Amino acid sequence: IWQPVMCVALIVGVFIPLLEAGMEMTREGKTTQSAAIVVFASALVNPAFGWSLTLLLDNLGLIGSKERSASLTKMSRWIIPGIMFVVLTGVMAIVGMLPGIPALMANFRH
Repeated sequence: IWQPVMCVALIVGVFIPLLEAGMEMTREGKTTQSAAIVVFASALVNPAFGWSLTLLLDNLGLIGSKERSASLTKMSRWIIPGIMFVVLTGVMAIVGMLPGIPALMANFRH
């Protein structure tokens, strides 16, 4: 993909909606931590990583609404979000999308 097109698509289609969602979340005190983690993790790594990390932490009850996380089943609370986070982080490591870490597969190295 042509670099300028990709940058505009990421800004308009990913980062601006992500920031808007983060700003909306800060209106409620319980979700301020979630919003901050999504925004910073997305800015430092990428939006998919920020979303999956926040989902995992929120479902575990470490951030956000403790009551909601307590009502989840074990499968919904940590198994599914944990597997999703590990798979997503693994794929990002394989293709070189983690900052400072080269792609683990030679085909994806520059």
